[in-house]
Amino acid sequence: MATPGYFISTHLSVHTGPLWHSGPVILPYFLASSGPKKNSVPAQSGKLVIGADFLPDKTPEFGQCVHKMVMHPSQPNVIYQQNHCGIYRSDNAGDDWIDIGDGKLPSRFGFPIAVHPFVPKTIYVVLEESDEYRMSIGGKFAVWRSQDAGESWEKLTRGLPQLAYLVVLRQAMAVDTLHEAGVYIGTSTGQLFFSRNSGDTWELLADFLPPIYSVEVAVIN
Repeated sequence: MATPGYFISTHLSVHTGPLWHSGPVILPYFLASSGPKKNSVPAQSGKLVIGADFLPDKTPEFGQCVHKMVMHPSQPNVIYQQNHCGIYRSDNAGDDWIDIGDGKLPSRFGFPIAVHPFVPKTIYVVLEESDEYRMSIGGKFAVWRSQDAGESWEKLTRGLPQLAYLVVLRQAMAVDTLHEAGVYIGTSTGQLFFSRNSGDTWELLADFLPPIYSVEVAVIN
């Protein structure tokens, strides 16, 4: 569910003075930083504004639909966002956003996004045809990976079904904490796929499950 604001805390404690202010996109997203932040409107930033193709104003100050946001703990100011209308990156903790999918990916629509546990610039998305046609692009299930923070993308299909109209919901992709990261993806039709090698190849872990709404993983020694 997308909500009408996202908020940033510039203090670690709730007892140390002014704490929260609104940010320029929509999602309750909480980020602790070491210093003060300024309020800014994306349209004034000089970078691309997050769009809302489904609204009369295609670049509104608020009203966008965020599907998922992630960051790597080693780079807390770099935030990746899968939006209803594109994939974006912020390099300054959400003050403004860069479109990292336009002209590089076959679709702007999808739900999940994940970041590699040890390589902060490596991210994963699963795309769908469109808001209207929510299924694998061309009936071929794939994961897209960027290893340079969204500057370029590669399509990963080895081991994934190439005649399948699948949907992956926003919480249904996860990565583990191994250096050669495991990536796990659940579908709304009950398939659970996983990669042992950061997405290079894939296998089917389980089938005939109920719809998978969320995937979480843990490494147990």
